[in-house]
Amino acid sequence: MFQEDKVKQVEDEFSKLVISPQQKRQVYAISKLLAQKIPISELALRGFIWKAIVKFQREDKVFFAEGEHFTPEERIRNTYKIAKHVQDNLVKILRRNTDAHLIEEAMEEAMEFYKKNFAFR
Repeated sequence: MFQEDKVKQVEDEFSKLVISPQQKRQVYAISKLLAQKIPISELALRGFIWKAIVKFQREDKVFFAEGEHFTPEERIRNTYKIAKHVQDNLVKILRRNTDAHLIEEAMEEAMEFYKKNFAFR
C-alpha cells in the first residue's frame, strides 16, 4: 500500500528521537490505534506523527510541550492540525490514491480516541 523506502526512512528518523513520557504515551497510543486500521508499522506511524508535530510547531510557533497549559478545546484544535499533517504525509506515499479514504477514516477514529483519552486531562 505504501512506498517502502519512504516508510523505512521515517522509521529510522523516529527511532533516534527522545520525547517526554506524556508525549510518548500519546504518540504510542495513537500509532497503535492507527496501525490496526492502516497497513504500516507502528514505528513508521510514530515517525509520521512526530514529523507532523514538528511541522505544526514550526508553522504555529507553539511547542508541543506547551500543550499541558492549553484548554481542552485548544488541544483538540491543535491536534486536528497535527492529524491533518499526518494524513497528508501518509497520502503522499500511497502507491494508489484510491486508498486515501482508509487513512482519512483511521485519522478520524484516532481523533475521537484522542478527545476521549487525552484532551481533557
